[in-house]
Formats: sequence, structure tokens, C-alpha cells
Amino acid sequence: MFQKIILAVIVVVVVAGCSSNAAPTMSTPSSTTPLKVTPPWKGNEHFEYNIVKDSDNSAVGTGVVDVQPAGDATTIEQRYQFGQVTQHFIVKVDPQTLKPIVNTQELTGSPNDYSLTATYAENKLTVTAKTAQGDKSTTIEVAPDAYDNDSLLAILRGLPFTVRTPATFMNVVSANATQIKSTVTISDTESVTVPAGTFNTYPVAMNFGGVQKQTVWYEVADPHRMIKYDNGTTQFVLVK
Repeated sequence: MFQKIILAVIVVVVVAGCSSNAAPTMSTPSSTTPLKVTPPWKGNEHFEYNIVKDSDNSAVGTGVVDVQPAGDATTIEQRYQFGQVTQHFIVKVDPQTLKPIVNTQELTGSPNDYSLTATYAENKLTVTAKTAQGDKSTTIEVAPDAYDNDSLLAILRGLPFTVRTPATFMNVVSANATQIKSTVTISDTESVTVPAGTFNTYPVAMNFGGVQKQTVWYEVADPHRMIKYDNGTTQFVLVK
């Protein structure tokens, strides 16, 4: 069994251990649809973000996101720097459905450094990791509507933004081998100002298991860049 791996930039703060495969119950709206996303990117992309505290807007770290579409898989690579701590994710997703194929990640510069590989195949997730407590591995069943947590902010750019009906899916946190029944809801447009400028955006509310509620703002104009993300503690704001 894995011990819980705490990720500084993870979308969902999961409290369950890695061996858990049960999805918590949640209160869902009476009218929902399955999550459907389509590739939003037009080619290779590069984005840079500042990470700041919600409480006082003070600097926490920086982030870089690169997207590289290809015929066999689209690669979503993220690097986050928090002082001496570096977090690196490479998630490969199906180029059409954006469903996950493999997630590799590494944390360095902390007392709890780790590296892991999470592979998706035939509705199963297999995770192998090297941690400060030794090598770990596990395999769980995942739902057919599963998407990988560490690709989520990128793939939600492919939402049908004119649709206001909440969409449901299973969010898989591969670092803990857990999955959470989740909902995203698109709101009316909102103007947002970040270091890169002022943008007209679609706010998207994310509800994870009825407990974690977070918001991400996507540019109205194609290809719907992520302008801002607020996880309740920190904000990621687009620099360029």
C-alpha cells in the first residue's frame, strides 16, 4: 500500500489512502450529462504562471505548462517550482478523447521526494513509485468515464462552453490511486485581470466528491487558454 503522497499543486486534496477504490457519495444536480471534451489546441503550446496565495496575493512559486499534440498521444507537461522544491508531471492522453494513457511525475528538493509512473489500460490503473519509504505498487479498477487529475486543467479547455448543464466524470488521482466522482459547471462570462492582461473568460466550477470546490477561468477566445485557477488556497495566474 502507498502512503499518501502530498502534491503541492494537485487539483484535489485527497484524504484516502492509495488502496481505496471507493468513490465518495456526493450531491449531484438533478440534471447532469457525462463529461465530454475535445482537443482545444491548434499546435504546440507554452504557458507560464505565477502561483500566489489567496489570502494576500504573496508569491508562492511559478509554473510552466507545455502541450505537444501528436498522432499517437498528446503530451501535457507541467513544471512547478516552490523555492527549492520542484514538481514535474508528464501526462500523455489520447489525442482525440483526451482520456489518460500514462502519467509520470517526480517531486525533488523535499524530505518526501518521490517518482512514479501510472499506466492506464483496459479500465485499470497500475501505479509504481519510488518513495522515501521504499518502492510501492498497486493496481485498481477505474471507471470508464475516468480522467487523470494531473491533466484536468488542460483538458477542460475542451469543454463545450456554451452548455450550462453540469457534467460528471470520475477524477483519478494517480499519486494516491483514488478516484472521486466529480462535476464541472460552466458559468456566464466574466472579465479577469492577470499579469498577462485582461481577458473575457468562462468560469468553470469544479466539485470533487461534494467536498472540494475549486474554480478555473478559461479564455472565451480559442484555444481557451487557462487564465486563472483558484484551488481555495492558491491561485495560478497567467503571465504569458
